[in-house]
Amino acid sequence: MASWPTGIETIKALIAAGNLQTVAPSLKSAQGFLAQAAGHLDSAQSVSETDPTGAYSLLYDAARKSLAVVLHAQGLRATSKGGHYAIQEAISAQLPSRRRVTHSAPSGACAAPATRLSTTTNADHGRRR
Repeated sequence: MASWPTGIETIKALIAAGNLQTVAPSLKSAQGFLAQAAGHLDSAQSVSETDPTGAYSLLYDAARKSLAVVLHAQGLRATSKGGHYAIQEAISAQLPSRRRVTHSAPSGACAAPATRLSTTTNADHGRRR
């Protein structure tokens, strides 16, 4: 795992809680996630008129995988316990405080759209059950 000053305490806490795990840093894995994210974006655009809910889910997956790219390059991976939450927390912790990802993040926050997508996607999944 690489070491960096911003957010290291949060990263350590996520690892200690079993929400993140350390892995060998992998640019190949990161590139694979980027390719998947690009594919999701293309698919979302192609189904947006006929299946807007499905397109929104694809957008969320693209955003999540794009954030996971950073973690894979750093030698970190979310566990099944930590899931999507751990990815958002780990990325947010490494950003300057004005760019942190929260459910009430300012509209200019760079990863806030992923949080909004997550909230909306989770709400939609609850309606379908």
